[in-house]
Amino acid sequence: MRGTTSKKIILIIIALLFLIVIRLFAQSFFLLTKAERFEKTITSPSNFLENYRLILYYQRSCQFYFPFSPIFSKGINKLIYLGSKFEQQRERKLAKAAWLGAKSCIMLSRGFYLPYKNKLRLINKHIASLFNDKNALERSNIKDPDIFYSLLMIIGLLLWIGSGIYIIIKPEKIFYGFTTFLLGYILWILSLYLL
Repeated sequence: MRGTTSKKIILIIIALLFLIVIRLFAQSFFLLTKAERFEKTITSPSNFLENYRLILYYQRSCQFYFPFSPIFSKGINKLIYLGSKFEQQRERKLAKAAWLGAKSCIMLSRGFYLPYKNKLRLINKHIASLFNDKNALERSNIKDPDIFYSLLMIIGLLLWIGSGIYIIIKPEKIFYGFTTFLLGYILWILSLYLL
């Protein structure tokens, strides 16, 4: 009996993870498509507001990161392209917005590891140049997140989700379930803050 219950729970968790990835893919695909459509409708290449909106659209398409996402990669590459393009056209405000947008996308996707480190080096170099900040590269944040806090985050997340399932399966032991739920949630939030 216990074996079938645990198999069902594992299958439910796998199905939920699959649905989450599909949803992230669909949302990022929709936002990227919206950005590409908007780029085709730009009437004047020198219009500041239209170009700024374009940068924001591509930045939004990078909000939903999951490993090996082709859409995330395309959004980052587009922001890097726009940053270089506006830098060459001497549109410093737009170039700063594009480069900072690309950096924020990568930094927001940081979790157990930091993706696109090589692109982050390039982005930091351009940001340092645009802001005339020689010390920017010395303060570079290209290192991977701390392993201890990453593990603590995973433990907190599993404890939080596992205790929620435990409360559903054994409602008579709600005190233990709620205590571990609260502990897991606190661990998860704390490790995210310290990561």
